[in-house]
Amino acid sequence: MEHCRPEINVCYSKENIKLIKYIKAGIEEEGLFTHCYEVLEDNSIKLAYEASKSSLLGVGISVIKQEAVLHIYDLKEDKPIYIINVDNNEKLKILGSNAARYVKRIAFKEL
Repeated sequence: MEHCRPEINVCYSKENIKLIKYIKAGIEEEGLFTHCYEVLEDNSIKLAYEASKSSLLGVGISVIKQEAVLHIYDLKEDKPIYIINVDNNEKLKILGSNAARYVKRIAFKEL
């Protein structure tokens, strides 16, 4: 799953595919790229961690069932940066933006 281009990895469960556009919008607004892919597992924290480990940027997001999780490769697997509910599209966009802001080393937007 590793790619040559520096991207933030975003994995999602099939039922959440329509939510990915909000996360991508936040990331793209900050000038970064994404690699999005569907997963069958349902452990959102583990999947976000795995996504971060396979990203050249070290940042991963999972959108599984009712949770969106932002994780960074050098944190402990059970300690993601954010876990939010997927019921707010604007918060999903901010989550994407904050993922990119981590890479750019600038302050997060309030979530």
